[in-house]
Parts: sequence; C-alpha cells; structure tokens
Amino acid sequence: MTVAEANLLRAQLMIEELRRRGTGHVVICPGSRSSPLAIAVAMDKRIRSVVHYDERGAGFFAVGYARATGKPAPVITTSGTAAANLLPAIVEASMDNLPLLAITADRPPELHGCGANQTIDQSQLYGNHIRAQALLPCPDDPVGAISVLSAVSDVYARALRSSSSPGPAHLNCPFREPLVPPAGDIRSLDETISEHQPELTDWYCSVKPYGGEPAPTRPLEPTVLKSTIEIIRQTNRGLLIIGYLRTDHERRTALELSRNLNWPTLADITSGLSGIPEPHMVRHYDLILASVDFADSHAPDTVLHIGGRFTSKRLLQFIERSQPAHYIFNAGHDVIFDPVRAVTLRTGHETSVFCRSLGEHTGQSSANTPWLDGWSRAGSEAARTVAQGCSEDQPLTEPSLARALSERLGTDAALFLASSLPIRDMDMFASLRGTVSVAANRGASGIDGTIASACGYAAGLGQPVVLLIGDQSCLHDLNSLALVRQSRQPLVIVVINNNGGRIFELLPIAEHRELLDRFFVAPHGFTIGRIAEMFGLQYESVRTLGKFRKTLDRAGRSQQSTIIEVMVDPAHGLEHRSQLLQAVQAAVETD
Repeated sequence: MTVAEANLLRAQLMIEELRRRGTGHVVICPGSRSSPLAIAVAMDKRIRSVVHYDERGAGFFAVGYARATGKPAPVITTSGTAAANLLPAIVEASMDNLPLLAITADRPPELHGCGANQTIDQSQLYGNHIRAQALLPCPDDPVGAISVLSAVSDVYARALRSSSSPGPAHLNCPFREPLVPPAGDIRSLDETISEHQPELTDWYCSVKPYGGEPAPTRPLEPTVLKSTIEIIRQTNRGLLIIGYLRTDHERRTALELSRNLNWPTLADITSGLSGIPEPHMVRHYDLILASVDFADSHAPDTVLHIGGRFTSKRLLQFIERSQPAHYIFNAGHDVIFDPVRAVTLRTGHETSVFCRSLGEHTGQSSANTPWLDGWSRAGSEAARTVAQGCSEDQPLTEPSLARALSERLGTDAALFLASSLPIRDMDMFASLRGTVSVAANRGASGIDGTIASACGYAAGLGQPVVLLIGDQSCLHDLNSLALVRQSRQPLVIVVINNNGGRIFELLPIAEHRELLDRFFVAPHGFTIGRIAEMFGLQYESVRTLGKFRKTLDRAGRSQQSTIIEVMVDPAHGLEHRSQLLQAVQAAVETD
C-alpha cells in the first residue's frame, strides 16, 4: 500500500470501530494533517458530523453532547495549537465525569525535535485530566491493524466507563505525507480490506466492535445499602439534597425516593426537579437559608445527597455550620464533592440504581412532621414573597428575568445555564413548572464555551434548547454562534446585558470601589445586534418584562434560532436582589 492509502485505511478503521462502539456524532475542525480522519467520517453516511473552525468551541460542543446523551462525540483536530485548544473542554469533562474523545492528528516522529512547522509534543498534552490515551504509530509503520483496533476500542471504553468514572480520553494519530490518495483513488473500507487486510474480514463482516461489549452496571453493595437504610430509620431531622441529574430516568427515580422519604427536599436548579409542586419540595431554599434564625433552628441530623454538585453557596455554608451526624453522598460516579468535609459515607453507584434500591427498602412515609412542616411553610412564604417582588409592574432585573423565563418554560423544555450569575439567579428566583431538563458546565464552572455546549446539548437531546447567558460569557464564545447557525435544533439564546461581570459586585472585592469596575466588572459598552446579523441569526433587544415574555413566546413559536438581548440596569439589579433577599428573610422569621 502507498502511504496515502495506509493513512486513509487507518482512519476508516478507526471511524468504523468508533461507530460500532456507539458513535453517532463527530465534530470536525478543519486542518490538513487530520485530512484522512475527516475524509473517513465524510465517507460514512451513518455518522452525523459538525464542522467548526474553532477547536475550543468544538470541544465544548462535545461536552454539551455528552451531557445530553452520556456518550462521547469524538472531536477531530489537526496538530499543534489546534489540539491544545481542546484543553478547557477536556478539563470541564474531567471535572464533571463526562465522556469525551479527543482525536488529534500529529506529525510523524521524524518531524519532532527539529523545528518542523506546527509540531509540538502531544504525548502528554492534556496531563492528568484524561482517563486514558493511546499514541498510535504511523499508518505505514509495520504495526498490525488489530492492535490499532484494540487501542481505539479500549480508549473509547475507558472514556465511557473507566474504573473510576467516565471522562475524556485521547487518541493521538501521526500521519506521514502524502496524507490522502487522489480523489479518483479513494476506495471504500470493504474494498481495501479484501485486497490488503484479509485478516480483518471476520471483524468487518461482524456488527460488533473489536473490544466486545462494555462492562455491566455495578450493582449496589449490600453493606452500603444496609448502612444507609439503618441511618435513615434512625433519623428524626432528615434533609434530602438533589444535585445535578443527567437523565429523565435519574429524575424519575430521585423524585420517587423523595416522595418515599417525605423529608424536606432541596432540589438544585440543575436537578430539573426544583419546580415539582409538592409540600416536601422546598422552593427558594437559598434565600431561606439567608435567615440565620431559620438556619440555626433547622439543622438536620442526617443529610442524604444524591446527584452531582449543587449551586448554592449558602447551602454549603449551612451544612458546614450544622455539622450533621450523617452526610451520605451518592454522586452516580466515584467523584468527590465535599468542600466542607462533611460527608461521612460516600458511594459511587448510578443514581437511578441507588434511588430505586433505597426507595424499595425504606417504604413510604406520607405523614407530615413538624420538621417537614417548618421547611414547607418557609418555602411557601419565600415563593409568595418572590412572586410579589418579581411581578409585572417591577423593573426588568436579573432576578425578575430569571422568574419570567422559568414561568414560560413547559415540562418539555430544555434549559442550559451559563456559570456566574445566570445559574445562581435561576437557582434562587426561578419558578419552574414540573420536571425540566436543565444542564450547565459546573465541573470547573468556567464561562468559556457556553454557547457551544448549549449547541451540543441540543444536538444530543434532539430538541430545542433555551440558553440563559451573561454578556461576558457570550462575548467569550462568539465564534460558536456559527454552531448555532448550523444547528438542526433551534436555540433561543437569552443574553443578559448588564455591561460586565456583575457577580463581582456581590463578592468581597466590591469593597474596593477604586478597583472594582476597571479590573473586575470590566464594563464593555457592547451590544450584539450586529453580531447576530453577521451570523444570520434572528435578534431582538428588550428592556421590559412584558416585552421579554412576548419575545420569548414568539421566538419559541418561530422554530428558528434567536438571540434575545435583555438590557438590564446593573444598579437596579443589585438593589432588587438585595430587596428580595431581605423580604424573604423577614417573611421566614415572622412565620
């Protein structure tokens, strides 16, 4: 075989093995050295491909896709800094246990260490943030194809379910020139195998991946189950915390468990369950816990935490002060979320398995207790206070926007939340109705790649998505508006333009007024109407709650991707947030 033919065959074998492993979506970043891989994807009509010129955005698209599907969407890049630009997305995937597969093209060994163009050391490019990597030989080296199939299969499997948790993995693929055959000489995989690789015939005629099927779900250990049940039965003041949930199945089983326990339940906005209208689901708990009197008189003796991390810093502080005798945490994977060192029993079982098993053994408690009634009354008072404070006649602020957006979302909606203030405001002030699919990049909680992740989330879900994002995060990821334009599923992007990073006004640095604006808030004075026009996207600017509601409804009906820029006076937002917090505190303490 010629070098070009060997390159293409290697790429075709890799893509075929990945397809058999479950790959249905591939993200391609244009580049020369990765040409064999791009052509192999283009030749396989069973795989959808997204092409994006920005590797950072491409990586975050894969992050969003993994959030929606639990599967990796391989990202193909050329060599050099193109591959390095995947690092932020790889860090996010690693921190939040999301499968992601980076496939990076590389120069051959003889071009390393001699100053060859676009050549860097890619062998440890992603450091400790990956679960596995394979540094493949050049396709024309005398290494059997079976060993390559084995490496690809193993790396994919370890990204999907490693011994500890899912996460990113790396396939590094050097190619010598000429990279691909002439257009007229490109042949299908079955033609090439029959002529040059007959030992692969049995594999090719099979429908199974070379590495076999993935390992089954780990069952719940009887000792863990027994210990947890014993603690629950002895609990008088139990508190259920539901963090980030990934699937509808997780949400259903978590909700069933909460009903069985009948404990006060604090459901994070990313659980998708915060809008369940039942007495044990405590709304606006972050605002409630601002009352020191309430927090001190409602310390739990047992906390059961299921799902991933939660948003509320006040809840974390409440746990630290309460020092519950038992804090049981099941994240769904072997992940640690214990910043205040309160966890006493940590398990790593799949959330749905853990919830279902626990629910079957704890029975159903329908009787309300004074403990539950206290939390329930506080939640009702907080909900009434927030509703009054965010009514139609109030100015348009970040809290009232969060409230209005949440009230407009149906149970069939999908919501993606940017880090910084958007997710915090939704967690504090939203009033969702029923179960909603909600996601956010809270592994490393960065603001980068948010638009791209929302696009990947929409692609993975196969349904429209509403993205709530701040102006700084939007400006950080403008390139990904190109992904919005080509998205099969429409996105409604609600941009809160309060002219800078207003979260710093809520942090201790706000005391340093002479430094705050220039070095932290960083006001920019930009609006994005013309940027939306450049990318061919629908755009509207709104300044009142009434217009926002009408514009959001119209955007949803249009079935076209739309940017709604919400112009907010930052001074009004800061004051309104403080007023709502004080009003809820007063209502809870009076009650």
